[in-house]
Formats: sequence, structure tokens, C-alpha cells
Amino acid sequence: MALNNEGEPPPHPTDLEGWRRSVRDGCFVRYPAEAVVAAIQDLGPTADTEVINALALHVSETILRTVRRHVGKNHPNQGADIVDDAHGQLIQAVLCPSSADGKGLREAFVARVRFRTADAIREDGLRRARECSVENLDAAFDPKRADDMSHAREMDGRLFVEEVLSRVADERKRLAFRLHMDGIPLDSKRTTSIADVLGVSSKTAGHWIEEVQAQLKHIAEEQS
Repeated sequence: MALNNEGEPPPHPTDLEGWRRSVRDGCFVRYPAEAVVAAIQDLGPTADTEVINALALHVSETILRTVRRHVGKNHPNQGADIVDDAHGQLIQAVLCPSSADGKGLREAFVARVRFRTADAIREDGLRRARECSVENLDAAFDPKRADDMSHAREMDGRLFVEEVLSRVADERKRLAFRLHMDGIPLDSKRTTSIADVLGVSSKTAGHWIEEVQAQLKHIAEEQS
């Protein structure tokens, strides 16, 4: 059985009196997060409101701290949207013991939070890539810039790339190349990288980018 940092084991997840004492004494904050999640789930929302609220607030704050440690400030809105998304999903999971995340949080809390955070980062990357594609298409037909030849050439290139990317079946490979075009590093310890967003190794992400580049070159040669 897991112990807190003073060697005292947490109460059994269904021991309401034990959790009442731990909340009253304040020692519950030193118990493993897995034990607190298990208590919230097993005691249920109809248990002592004061106890459940205290445990739930502690778990919420712990999730928030853990998520923030794994979301860089280089994302739009300094990553706040990603943090909110991951935090919200995990809080829902705490209250849904039968869900995969609900089970994961009571078995390996930090690992599950990190997994869901990485998933939220990937989803944000996909969403931004789609929005970027739409914006590029809109800008290409902006009559105010019809006389800007430099812009026209740039947009022709973008449209060509997007046309080629539409032939790539794997959405992750399309995203890898778009992030590459936006200057996101393949791998980095200081900021979010293409490998982080896609949840793969930098070697795999690099291989995907090379595949798309090869297709671009092949189609360009066919059209020349």
C-alpha cells in the first residue's frame, strides 16, 4: 500500500470516516494522487460534500500543475487553451470511473496526465494546421493584393503544396510537413517540436517530412 511522506497509509477508498479525518487533519494532501482519485470515485458524489469537495479541489490543482509543466509558452495564447482543454478532460475522467482516463488516473496518475496533455497538444497542432490552410486559401484570392506579384508567387507555391498534401492519406504526415514549413523544429528540449506534437520520435517525423518532400519534387518534375 502506498504511504504518504510521513509513512502513514491513506484510508481505503471506501472508508468515508478515514477520509473525513484526513481532510480535517489536512494530511490528505500528502497522499499519492492515485489514492485520492480512487477515494473520489469509490465514495461517489453523494458522499460527504465537504470531504468530496476538498479531495476534488486538491486533485484539480494537482492536475493543473502537472499539465502546465508539460505545455510550453510557445503555443498560441501561451498554451492556456491547451492547458484548459487537457485539465477539463481529466477532471471529467476523475468523475467517470469507468472511462479509460478515469481508470488510468487511479493507477498511474502522472503518466495519464502526461498522456492526455500530449494528446491535447497534438489536437491543437492539427486544428492550427487546418486553420492555416483555410487562411492561406482565403488570402490567395484577396483582390486587394492582386497586384502584389511577390505575394502571388508565394501563394501559388502554398497552393501547390496544399494540392500535393491533399494527396497524402496520412493526416499526421501532412501535419508534420505543415509544421516544418512554419519553422517548428524537428526536435527540441527547450520548446515544442514536431516530434512532440505528433507523439513520435524525431527520426520518424523527419522521415515523414522527407516522404512529402519527395512527392513534391516528383509532382513538380511531372508538371515542368
